[in-house]
Amino acid sequence: MEYYGNGRSIHLAEFSVEDVLPYRTSKKSTKEYAVGDKTYSVKMASQRYHVFAESLSCACCGLVGSKMVLDITLADFKKNGRPHFNLYAVYGDYYILMTKDHIEAKAHGGKNRISNYQTMCCLCNSAKSDHKVTIDELRSFESVAERIKKIKEQ
Repeated sequence: MEYYGNGRSIHLAEFSVEDVLPYRTSKKSTKEYAVGDKTYSVKMASQRYHVFAESLSCACCGLVGSKMVLDITLADFKKNGRPHFNLYAVYGDYYILMTKDHIEAKAHGGKNRISNYQTMCCLCNSAKSDHKVTIDELRSFESVAERIKKIKEQ
């Protein structure tokens, strides 16, 4: 499998959604996750985890996130050595990064609030960018429409 949408991370291990999302919190806390003979302390108060708990599916194309991957960037490694979880969907031979999308883009006054977030795969999120488009308009974009067709054929 090849990862798409998060090329700067080192992928340490895969976990199920059930191994991660039930432990999310709104307060600063960590949970220990073992990978081989190493144990990592992971922050569990991420807004992304709350958004993913609401929906694992891309609001646009319907791709479903099914793998939580413990990732670490070089910057995080240097800063605190602490990895974080990313949600990925399996699409053909790829793991596609799922993102926390602003329904109303920050560039257009959207706030950093749970009520203004939705789950979106990185492909749809990239197509949306900060454009003022509805989900239906976004689905009509050629690249998105073609992906929706392929997802339905799987």
